[in-house]
Amino acid sequence: MSEKAAVIYIGSSALYLKIGEKRADNMKILESLEYPLSLGHDTFKKDKISFEKVDETCRVLKGFLKLTDEYRIEKIKTVATTAIREAKNRDYILDQIKVKTGLQVEVLDDSEEKIHIYKGMSKKLKKLGLNDQQALMCYIGTGRLGVSLYSKGNIKYNQNIRIGSLKLSELLGKIQEKTDKFYLVLEEYLRSFTYMLQKSFPIMNISHFVVCGKEIEMIANLCEVEKEKESWYIPKDKFQNFYDQIKDKTPIQLLNMYNLSPEKSEILLPAMAIYKTVFNFTQAEKIIAPFVFLVDVLLYDTLYSEESRGWNDVFVENTIISAKSIGEKFYYNKKHAEVVTGFTLKIFDGIKAIHGLGDRERLLLEIAAILHDVGKYISLKRHYYHSYDIIYASSILGLNNKEIEIVANVARYHSAKSPNGSDINYRQLAIEDKVLVAKLAAILRLGDSLDRSHIKKFEDLKVNLEAKKLEVIGYSNENTLLEAWTFEQKSELFKEVFGIKAEFIKKRVK
Repeated sequence: MSEKAAVIYIGSSALYLKIGEKRADNMKILESLEYPLSLGHDTFKKDKISFEKVDETCRVLKGFLKLTDEYRIEKIKTVATTAIREAKNRDYILDQIKVKTGLQVEVLDDSEEKIHIYKGMSKKLKKLGLNDQQALMCYIGTGRLGVSLYSKGNIKYNQNIRIGSLKLSELLGKIQEKTDKFYLVLEEYLRSFTYMLQKSFPIMNISHFVVCGKEIEMIANLCEVEKEKESWYIPKDKFQNFYDQIKDKTPIQLLNMYNLSPEKSEILLPAMAIYKTVFNFTQAEKIIAPFVFLVDVLLYDTLYSEESRGWNDVFVENTIISAKSIGEKFYYNKKHAEVVTGFTLKIFDGIKAIHGLGDRERLLLEIAAILHDVGKYISLKRHYYHSYDIIYASSILGLNNKEIEIVANVARYHSAKSPNGSDINYRQLAIEDKVLVAKLAAILRLGDSLDRSHIKKFEDLKVNLEAKKLEVIGYSNENTLLEAWTFEQKSELFKEVFGIKAEFIKKRVK
């Protein structure tokens, strides 16, 4: 029996259903439906989605489910992004959808959404033979913009910006009624984001511009370019010429000129302005737009879960690269970070029997170890507070918002201050996350203490876990009194969290 699956995507401007079948060579799409419904209008204008639209959403979802029943689909994944994610009445909406349709909606945070998109784009770049090239990757949604630097198969720099085509239209729409040069307002507003990109992406010789998003298909068709090898290629001159044609037109004029829907005519110019802003940041001669859409990526991952796990492993490496790039941006002590990370992970691996954590938690600890001292860029005084702020405000590729918050808290507590209910950022965590932060911070403290001098005195480290004691054995022929004293001071949290004493033992190298 063939394996089938369905993905329902509740987007900002439409509801989507795709049903696919797993084939040996590739995924076959059996059904693809799109129902226009602008939930984003409500969220971006009023901060809430009306229950009239919620009722309409449920009615459409029931229709989708009838179709999945006809195909006898058992695997149905339902996701939502910006419109529901940012709605103040989000919890009530999700409850109504569950009660009326039985669907449990997974709301992807901004980072999770971008991870799926970048995975799909990376696969396409490999197929197009660009995996050893450098490219600026851009994903424009209706409410968010994601920009990443792709270099030789990895994503090094990553920035998520709270702006998108529909959100920009809603934000500045009233100004459009007052001027026939609205495009100048858009360009001026977006100029600040160009400055942000210059700070985030220090490498300037970017020869490829790769984009995806629902609007790019419309733009490619309006620019009258042909599809090639599962991608659109839009030459810079054609893109600029089309922009010049529409930049002083109103949405109603665009609707009549190009036979567009009201929704598409409203977001066309804002989308073009965003693409133009980022396009000009590169030296690319054309836009490369591979066929990558969130719903397709999710459907493929559902049907080909084993291959998807392999790509997840690739993205672990990208997560580490992303963290190191943030460290470089804030002039961290790279050698110290590497030493502390190595010691910390060795301790983590040596005490699996008492921490009960897995590979994902190990990755979070590794990222915290890499970035634990990054706050020294701001001030040496209470630098751990600044480390929290920098990490919390950063886009770390591969980590969702909750994981970034956990990493930020672990870095905050790597020094002398212990997790405390009086700290609002710690207090607001879920109970299980508070415990996780305490465990990881306790381990990081031990690893950090062993390089207190920042000159890597230990050639090797061994960990012995006994019933009532943890022995951390450091091999060195140097004076390590400072490290031994620091270890003793920092081991208090470990004893409090795990209930056993951590003891440092020095042995000479033979």
